[in-house]
Amino acid sequence: MKELLKELCACNGVPGYEDEVRHCIEKHVAPYADEMITDAMGNLLVFKKGEKPRKEPMMVCAHMDEVGFMVQSITSNGLVKLVPLGGWVEYNVPAHIFHIRTRNGSTVRAVTASKPPHFLSAAERPAPLSLDSILLDAGVSSREQALALGIEPGCPVAPEA
Repeated sequence: MKELLKELCACNGVPGYEDEVRHCIEKHVAPYADEMITDAMGNLLVFKKGEKPRKEPMMVCAHMDEVGFMVQSITSNGLVKLVPLGGWVEYNVPAHIFHIRTRNGSTVRAVTASKPPHFLSAAERPAPLSLDSILLDAGVSSREQALALGIEPGCPVAPEA
């Protein structure tokens, strides 16, 4: 059970991009399922007939998604601007490692970055942290290098589990 939970938590499953989580669940329930259906919204419906008829059917329901981000744009120096997917507390984001799932399905690791304190203006220093000020650094030095890795607007970004 511990390994299954570890495998599920490692899946990139930000809202709208739960397919990785769904495929993991499908793999594990397929031996027990009579029927599996993925609907137009990406929900996974798994049916299993019992050995004895029941008066009332039973349903187990769970979310497959997790809070994350989406690539909004890439700066000229290769830093990634983000759009939040789900509810984030700004102060929980800095110093995290994230996984950007590229258009070709590969994953690029990136770390959050923000303007260093010694570059902040006097007006910026007392201002509260905002998600707009947090960027991702994927270890590239230009927009072209980021694009060459497959990072582009619309790519889902999930926290490292």
